[in-house]
Amino acid sequence: MEKKSESLPQIFIVDDETEVAETYAQMLRSHYAVRVFDSGQAAFEELNRGEQADVVLTDLKMPGMDGIQLAELIRENAIPTSVVLMSGLLDKASAVRAVEQQICGVLEKPFKLTALEDTIRRAAGARRAGVAQDELTLAHQRFAATA
Repeated sequence: MEKKSESLPQIFIVDDETEVAETYAQMLRSHYAVRVFDSGQAAFEELNRGEQADVVLTDLKMPGMDGIQLAELIRENAIPTSVVLMSGLLDKASAVRAVEQQICGVLEKPFKLTALEDTIRRAAGARRAGVAQDELTLAHQRFAATA
């Protein structure tokens, strides 16, 4: 378990391939507090207990709970975090599901360090600025109801 720093944005990396997750974690640790989880269920349990994450960077394809199912649980439980999806193969059905679950970004594997950093920075900035995806959805729904 990583030591949490209050001054650095908190990133949860979720991937059943632990070595891959640790590689991404090493890339991000100079600018972020990073925790690695080997399943969506483990990450969700931490979030549901009140552990804060500015960004959840999750693989799409994992045994048990996939990345979009994790995003769905996060959204359904109103957990304030941005979700970024990683995928080697993002088919049309998965892309539609990702949009429905308000995924903040998608990284197609393999990706460059600059793409990872840019995506995480945007997602963390949106979260830290209070522009959570659920808040945007609620505002849109309110606007649509009055139009």
